[in-house]
Amino acid sequence: MVTDYDAVVVGSGPNGLAAAVTLTAAGQRVLVVEGAAAIGGGCRTSQLTLPGFRHDDCSAVHALALASPFFRGFDLVGRGIRFASGGAEYAHPLDGARAAVVRRDVTQTAAGLGADGDAYRRLFGPLTRHADAITATVLSDLRHPPRQPAAVGRYGLAALRSAQRVATRFGTAEARALFAGLAAHGMMPLSQPPTAGLALFLGLLAHSAGWPVVVGGSGQITRAMAQYVRDGGGTVETGRQVRSLRELPSARAVLLDVTPRALIAIAGAELPPGYRRALDRFRYGAGICKADYALSGPVPWANPGCKEATTLHLGGSFSEIARAEADVAAGRHPEAPYVLAVQPGVADPGRAPAGQHVFWTYCHVPAGSPRDMSAAIEAQIERFAPGFGDLIRARSVRTAAQEEDLNPNYVGGDISAGLMTVRQTFARPVRRWNSYRTPLPGVYLCSSSTPPGPGVHGRCGELAARTALRDVFGIRELPDLSAIAPPGVARRLHRHLDALPDQPDIGRPGRREADHHAGLHEQPERRGVRHQRTWRRKQHEDRDGHPAEQADLEGGERDEVGLSGGSEPVAQAETAHRRDGEVLEGDAEEQGEEVVADVLGSERRAGDGQAETEDGELRDDVAERAARSAVTDFGGHGHPSRPALPAALVRLSAADWRGADW
Repeated sequence: MVTDYDAVVVGSGPNGLAAAVTLTAAGQRVLVVEGAAAIGGGCRTSQLTLPGFRHDDCSAVHALALASPFFRGFDLVGRGIRFASGGAEYAHPLDGARAAVVRRDVTQTAAGLGADGDAYRRLFGPLTRHADAITATVLSDLRHPPRQPAAVGRYGLAALRSAQRVATRFGTAEARALFAGLAAHGMMPLSQPPTAGLALFLGLLAHSAGWPVVVGGSGQITRAMAQYVRDGGGTVETGRQVRSLRELPSARAVLLDVTPRALIAIAGAELPPGYRRALDRFRYGAGICKADYALSGPVPWANPGCKEATTLHLGGSFSEIARAEADVAAGRHPEAPYVLAVQPGVADPGRAPAGQHVFWTYCHVPAGSPRDMSAAIEAQIERFAPGFGDLIRARSVRTAAQEEDLNPNYVGGDISAGLMTVRQTFARPVRRWNSYRTPLPGVYLCSSSTPPGPGVHGRCGELAARTALRDVFGIRELPDLSAIAPPGVARRLHRHLDALPDQPDIGRPGRREADHHAGLHEQPERRGVRHQRTWRRKQHEDRDGHPAEQADLEGGERDEVGLSGGSEPVAQAETAHRRDGEVLEGDAEEQGEEVVADVLGSERRAGDGQAETEDGELRDDVAERAARSAVTDFGGHGHPSRPALPAALVRLSAADWRGADW
């Protein structure tokens, strides 16, 4: 059994496993430690009610898994994961057997919205046409210029608004309710920004990637990821709670798929006091009460369109949903809650015995609530599907308090691992250039409490792992996740071949053949941290098939290559990959930090006192000036290797930073 590891990952949710996969793909030996008895965190499938009924414990619909750059690189479909969708992506029933039904095609959806069809098409048509660029930006670390700045900028301007404001463009009850149902996923009052951003993003995903379920359950995703780590020589250990960093085996890097609250508990006094105070200020959101059902038949929706959809938003009109979400934010349990429901059997009938169905629901409740809301949930379902109660064979209910007991990352039952306010979108969990690094050398945070936030996309883990690879292991190249087997397989084959005696009569297989059989025959050899000094450019394709530049450095003398039209010589040439319009953190990382350092230096030279607060974060006005400088100095040059903070961040005033409830 392997006892020495290059890296230890605490937590086996999608982000923890994404970190482990990324490190494994880069040739590192990884130990994954999970406190629960089974891997997966919020992405697993269990028998919660009766034998033969397979329920998703938390995440159930996987638009992000299809759209995520990480999972595209990992190639879930190529690893045997199957996705399935119903005839409609989602539906929103209303009283009187009415419903708004969203299908993959924007025009077809708009045709069902009557007088609001044109308004819907004008809103979601352009977003869907630029879905790849918008998705790449939303699922990034939010520190690099978008691939299509005009399209992403238009999305950003609308995204920073409240759902209540954007919904004014619709006049019909159906279209307004549809938008409310999307926005309420954010678990915030619909009058607050950026609830419109979530509604727009989820809507464009429905029209691009779709909202599918995983055949066999969400746990198939995390099982495939864990198997990749094991195949690469790593270990996945369950049932082991980590209460202190000192409990972990020696490793060069430690990545924690935990919340800021847990980071404080695990790292304890090792964290600087200022950083601890900043983590303490991180805000968590509302909780959920989840109810799963084993049904004797399909849900009897009054509107036929609802029978085709895998996902349903139950809550009635825009005003009803807004009132329910406002109640939760105020600490009250709504009498008629907003209910998110999934009927996987529409697309995956194998989740239950023949003719029967599983049904997945939850509603929002005040954080930490111990109240069982299943009666209120069932009342909302009965409202739009009379006779639902007669189909219930068994139910399983978890309150918000129980959710946290089962998964400590769900603080108070908050499945988002922290509010997604504007502030906590860009400064997540604290205001630092690189949110994944902690002040402790070799220790990184990789949970949904870091950018880009909640969802089964793996990007928090991947981006944290890439930071660790640069910082600790000196690896800047983007690991290839698409190989059939990770590098560790070839490494073990190499050791086996080296131990074989020479067999000149038969011929001895070599390392090239070992790499071929391990599925690595097209992978380039890893280069050292510091490349030779000649700058040569070549074109390659990124994980999504988009042309991307790679700065490839080989032997010879250093060329002074100018950036931005040749006006700035390159002092030190490093690899500068691009994927989905973002820069692989090489020079871009250092340049971004240099911008902040330059601003801090100018502040000190001007005699303006300390540029940092006592908590180790940038002072409000300095942070704003640093953001503006990043955009004007870097974003204006138009060179892909120069990072820029999002223009939306620059629009925030110092007052916004100081605590406006964004």
